[in-house]
Amino acid sequence: MTFTKSIELPDTVNSFLEKKNLSFEYGITKFQNDITELKTFISGFCNNTDLAIGKEYFDDVFREVESNANFKIIFVLYDDKTIYKKDLHKIVGFMITQTGECTKEEYKNIPALNLICINKKESVAKLPTAKSLLFLYTYTLKTDGFNYGLLELSYNYKNISGLKSYSKFGFRETLSLKLHCFNHFLTKVGDIRSMKDKKKNILTEDATLPMTVDLIHIPIDKLESALIENVYIEEHILNQLDPLCSQEQPVTSFQIKKRQKLLIQIINIKRLSKELQRENKVQNGLSNDDSLDLLFDKLGRFAQDDTPIIFVQYSSPRITRYRSCKNSITQRKRKVAVESITQRKRKVAVESTTQRKRKVAVESTTQRKRKVISPVSL
Repeated sequence: MTFTKSIELPDTVNSFLEKKNLSFEYGITKFQNDITELKTFISGFCNNTDLAIGKEYFDDVFREVESNANFKIIFVLYDDKTIYKKDLHKIVGFMITQTGECTKEEYKNIPALNLICINKKESVAKLPTAKSLLFLYTYTLKTDGFNYGLLELSYNYKNISGLKSYSKFGFRETLSLKLHCFNHFLTKVGDIRSMKDKKKNILTEDATLPMTVDLIHIPIDKLESALIENVYIEEHILNQLDPLCSQEQPVTSFQIKKRQKLLIQIINIKRLSKELQRENKVQNGLSNDDSLDLLFDKLGRFAQDDTPIIFVQYSSPRITRYRSCKNSITQRKRKVAVESITQRKRKVAVESTTQRKRKVAVESTTQRKRKVISPVSL
């Protein structure tokens, strides 16, 4: 069974690991007599940064490792051979895989990368621990005949270091997986009438980002290069590399928040009515019959390319009618007010004209009288 025992690695990889004094350990058998200490020691790896997963989640997943055959754990050990250490204190990182996490047909039997944690202690921080685990994960799946690998990135775009590490080994954002796995929040909230329904919209900026790697089109030598030469896998057949990973300038908080907002808006489409889901497909260049999977992945690429996305988000009929009625009353009031002002202006204008005419008429009459009287006086 995959990830239960060591596999034969390429010679170049073995040499690379030996030079770094790194090795893999499968399962917890070697640490069976120190389980409590082991758990305490490695839990610190997962909760020593701002992107901590939390003690509760770690306790749950470690419990599964001990009792559930679908969960496997693999450690990375570092032995610099300068001082004696207990085996468990040589651990500098680990990963946990879970089979059956995703219900989608092509993924349901694949061991997903459930959790990966690395020791950030200064003395071991520069070791290629994460890369070694990612190589082992992708290489093992590929040699065991799996076409894909999958994972969910905690804290999504905020976890930019994780996004870059996974992308280096060919992982790409796959939002459609939110419809089949990694969608715990969707099972806990109800449908919404629109994406402005704030009372039911409880998604947070820390929602996870699903990613998959297409192992069919990645040669083993590319995996080796990602590990040893630290280069990104950018095969032309794969989806594009996320611009957040390739840009030369550091990723800004504005970019992160913008992508997080779009992620939440896209995922919320799942909670809309079928009619609104169809409208969102059509407005973004798909047909009514296209799947929601296709829409999610297309909008994800739009977000990466900074292409405008049309979100169809109607308000409920009751709110619409109320606002329409309210607007009509307001419009009538404004019309009356405008008419009153206009009428007053016209009245003033008419009065002014009449007065001028009367004044001219009076002046003309007076002048004629004076003209007639003058010769008599002389």
